[in-house]
Amino acid sequence: MDTERFRERYLQGLKLREIGEEFNMDARRVFDLARKLGLPKRQRGSSGLPGRTMQDLYLAGQDLRQIARAVGSNAQTVRRVLLQRGVELRDQRKRVFNETTTEIIRLYRTGRYTYKDLARMFNMRPNMVGHRVRRILGPSTRPKSS
Repeated sequence: MDTERFRERYLQGLKLREIGEEFNMDARRVFDLARKLGLPKRQRGSSGLPGRTMQDLYLAGQDLRQIARAVGSNAQTVRRVLLQRGVELRDQRKRVFNETTTEIIRLYRTGRYTYKDLARMFNMRPNMVGHRVRRILGPSTRPKSS
């Protein structure tokens, strides 16, 4: 077997299953061989991608969910990898508002719509509209009467 090609494929980040198909072995054998060759362990669930990629994306301003989508993982795995790498995480409550929330706030500020009106317009429960409004405008914001 060509150990240099094996090493190269492993370090490229191919999945163990994909390497196994190329070298006609199962994923467990690929794992064992990688350990035997002294190749670095991979982060569980990170699809073989180095934590550096996740770190670079995070520091470039992407949030955990965006990074997870980009690397084929989930937000919890990305969070764990970043913490293991010593990255200081941003306060997730300061996320950029999505378009729906922005539009709800814009309409609410006109003074013409109640939580119920906005809930009907955006097909959501009135308490969820209230939650979004209070989260952005502050807890002292009271619903306008119907």
